[in-house]
Amino acid sequence: MASGSSSSRRAVLWGLAAGAGALAIGPSRSQDSNVDVVIVGAGAAGIAAGIMLKKAGVSYRILEAENRVGGRALTDTTTFRRKDGTAIPFDIGCAWIHAYHKGDPFADYSRQYNFDTQPHDLELNELYYGPTPYSGAMVGLEHKKEEKTLCTFEDATRNGKDVAASSLIDDWQRPMDAAATYMGPMDMAVDFDDMSSADFAYMADYEPNYLVREGYGTLVTRVAADAGLNITRSCIVTAINRSTSGVQIETAAHGTLDAKAVIVTVSMGVLQSGAISFNPPLSPEIRDAIGQIDMGLLAKIPLQIPGIGHYIRGIRPYDNALQMFAPTKDIYFLAWPWDSDLMVGFVGGKFGWHLSRAGQTVAVEFAKERLGDIFGSDIRGKVTNALLTHWATNKFTLGAYSAAKPGGHVARKALDSDADKPIYFAGEAQGPGGMYATCSGAYMSGANAALKAIEQLKIQTPGKPYDEQEKIGECRKEPG
Repeated sequence: MASGSSSSRRAVLWGLAAGAGALAIGPSRSQDSNVDVVIVGAGAAGIAAGIMLKKAGVSYRILEAENRVGGRALTDTTTFRRKDGTAIPFDIGCAWIHAYHKGDPFADYSRQYNFDTQPHDLELNELYYGPTPYSGAMVGLEHKKEEKTLCTFEDATRNGKDVAASSLIDDWQRPMDAAATYMGPMDMAVDFDDMSSADFAYMADYEPNYLVREGYGTLVTRVAADAGLNITRSCIVTAINRSTSGVQIETAAHGTLDAKAVIVTVSMGVLQSGAISFNPPLSPEIRDAIGQIDMGLLAKIPLQIPGIGHYIRGIRPYDNALQMFAPTKDIYFLAWPWDSDLMVGFVGGKFGWHLSRAGQTVAVEFAKERLGDIFGSDIRGKVTNALLTHWATNKFTLGAYSAAKPGGHVARKALDSDADKPIYFAGEAQGPGGMYATCSGAYMSGANAALKAIEQLKIQTPGKPYDEQEKIGECRKEPG
């Protein structure tokens, strides 16, 4: 997620049950083509499931469609370089470790591996309408609009409503439009018209948020490598068939594998696409849940401007600047992370899909124009390098992260159902305790799915899962 909707979204909603990752290591089983559990996908959820199964001594195999590990955690180290030639790691995918507390899996891993992390306050700092900067008072009012809107969502959810977020807003006077952009496309990756109000109300408190100098994707792949997991890359799963003896997993180039259970961690976009067939068909409960959770899109357009000084026009390193430009053509900039010469643009929701499908050249030109509005037109000629993240066109994701449709928040929990046992689903769409749409949430979900598979196999007492309870917090009720 790119932005936080407020400095106090709600109280911390999730905790970790002691022992979630503390299974005793059992005797290792054979690693041949037929295993106890097959895991589909080597992103954060698949990695967590593999770690848990390995610790329990359960034979497993992870099948990854791409030729790399990490899923939507991906750090680029080749595109951007500093003046001295050293790489500027750039996270193509997830970038913030949210809820950076002890017990959060990747917060703990970052400390274990001595990664360099930096707290980053996601509250909006600068607001522009076209080239016009708005005062600090207007930015403060935007914060209050966010808080008031959060209260509205929470109150509606307590009253049993889950509707389009836009339908609960009765006053769109500026800067409510900016608050809706910051909370919607730049946070939930969908516009308010397409956003579940309950999805936002139940979302966990992501503070504090930390950036990772080496890259979040680098951290995730380090975890997988250190665990020594059994992963087959470039292995596309095409069908999962259930029988009385377990499951058969058909692949495009690696034949068929037999297993007693399967953990499916692919994106909701892939599940909706039908790229993997299920025979017999999944239960109506699971099929309906998949249909209620779409993929949102938040695309990044980093612009490199060598030699540019920081603190230009009042924008400081790590500032969050939002520019409202014409209807629904808005862009958010993260300024100069890690003392770099990058201005990282973000576009989301419907406009993010439109710009991504138009291609990198069009997207970069748009970002340069908007940056020119802020810093002056001459800045456009100083941009030497740029890219557009590819999640809209990546057939193995078909979007950035999950977004429940209005009325569809309950579908997240439905995906945890055992209705199609021994098929279990896991991923960021099922992040427990409201940690959905995050890398840590995906990891927690994968660990929980592995515990279910271990329990099914009756190998041993599986231990306690990550806390799955969702709560609505108490927002600050300020006048807005």
